[in-house]
Amino acid sequence: MVSASTTVPSIVVYVTVPNREAGKKLSQSIISEKLAACVNIVPGLNLIFSLLDIMNAVHMKM
Repeated sequence: MVSASTTVPSIVVYVTVPNREAGKKLSQSIISEKLAACVNIVPGLNLIFSLLDIMNAVHMKM
């Protein structure tokens, strides 16, 4: 039996923005330019990282 797959290559992109309003503006631009069919705005992201051996924590919008 031969499969008739019609999958389309797709990608997922994660972007951080400084605030919710910037995320909303960016998502509206992406949709209006037809670069994506759907954009999700995630309320928050807690980022913990080490830079020059110093532990840092940042809360960002996604």
